[in-house]
Amino acid sequence: MKALKVTISGSFRIAGDEIKDFSGLTGVIPYQDEEIATLHVRKRYSRMWIMNNQKFTDRLKSVRECFIDDMQEVEHDFSFVGKDIRELTQEEMQDLATAKDLRAIPLYKKTSEREMRTVAYAAYSEQVLKEKILYKEVGFNLMKQPPIIVNDSAWRKDSTKKMTLEESLSAEADDIAGVKKNSLTRSELELLAKQQGIQYHPNISDDNLYKRIYG
Repeated sequence: MKALKVTISGSFRIAGDEIKDFSGLTGVIPYQDEEIATLHVRKRYSRMWIMNNQKFTDRLKSVRECFIDDMQEVEHDFSFVGKDIRELTQEEMQDLATAKDLRAIPLYKKTSEREMRTVAYAAYSEQVLKEKILYKEVGFNLMKQPPIIVNDSAWRKDSTKKMTLEESLSAEADDIAGVKKNSLTRSELELLAKQQGIQYHPNISDDNLYKRIYG
């Protein structure tokens, strides 16, 4: 999968506001536009990479400055792809946040894993699947929600026009008087959505799924 290999340098604060320098920290992030990638590297990955580097034993208080020294396109397999958002690690959720530019997802180790998963679930559902989740309501239980599996179209979508079931069904419907497109079964709607790369929340109604497909 398309990704970015990034090398950074800069400085960070530890207890007592003492400043420490770092350089040559390298990691791989999901591919994004340079401006968006830079934002997430400075806010998310610099913190995570410093905290996970055994060279730095002092407790990180905050990143003071972060410079992007190098950024190259590479291929990489990300572990969050194909997993249920409710099971992602904090590291994987930083990748998810970058892949879809979900800025609501908390920064690394800034909150509990359960809280981060809840926010990630709601943010992905609302911004990617277009289904609002009222996760702040009393009684909301993340583990009682339907699974949301992240696929490899999370940050890339093939825009090439394809001859799909949608087109053949459309042509057939035009030839048969009285046949309406919205008479498609649930399985047919899901197949059309899959062929077009349309993501949707598992609880979406047939009517809303139909609107997502046909506009």
